[in-house]
Amino acid sequence: MEYSRYLDCLADDFARLRALAPTNPTAPVPSCPGWTVTDLTRHVGEVYLHKTLAIRDGIEHEPWPLPLSAL
Repeated sequence: MEYSRYLDCLADDFARLRALAPTNPTAPVPSCPGWTVTDLTRHVGEVYLHKTLAIRDGIEHEPWPLPLSAL
């Protein structure tokens, strides 16, 4: 996948999640049994943060998630 297409896909996914999250945070996520929209939103945010910090710092931080004081 071309880099620009990848960024477009990330932006589209983020926009969909951002639009959905406030509507019903306790709604179940059919593709993730046992998860709510809140669980999914938290997970996606942590994954995005992890990848952003890995790119910025050139390492994969362990343990993850980092304490907020380390950010």
